Amino acid sequence: MREEIAGLDYQNAALKDELVLVREERARMGELAGKGLIETTKLNSADRELARMMGSEGEIAASIARAQARISEIELQVLAIDQTGGKEALRELRTVDARLAELRDRLTEVDARQARTVIRSPVSGTVNEVASGLVPHAIAMIVSKHWRSSQSCTLPKAERQPQLR
Repeated sequence: MREEIAGLDYQNAALKDELVLVREERARMGELAGKGLIETTKLNSADRELARMMGSEGEIAASIARAQARISEIELQVLAIDQTGGKEALRELRTVDARLAELRDRLTEVDARQARTVIRSPVSGTVNEVASGLVPHAIAMIVSKHWRSSQSCTLPKAERQPQLR
């Protein structure tokens, strides 16, 4: 667009130079016509050429104005796109921040729940005669996993502080 405007500016400058020459020629022809030395048809032809050139000058000026208006419109569209992109990014960031806060709250809640489900034995040793109705379900699951006989269960060292999930 800017190159188009530069080209139109060059055309306009050349046309102005040509107009200066045509006006000078028209003025000389007017003097000669006033003295009756040339026909008025030649004077009319010079007037038509002058009018055509002035119309071309106006057309070039209008083309320059249209190109500048298009440039302004495109610049506004670019600004609007930048603002829209920024707004969308901000909206997405807010959504992600809210989701992150929610997940942090859930993690804190799960960590607290998990801390409450850790089973710690006061001493290491063997569990004898476990009655599953009397033992909480979580303990019964660990004991039944390692039950070797019908009477006792030895918890391995790794499971003395098992963590249930």
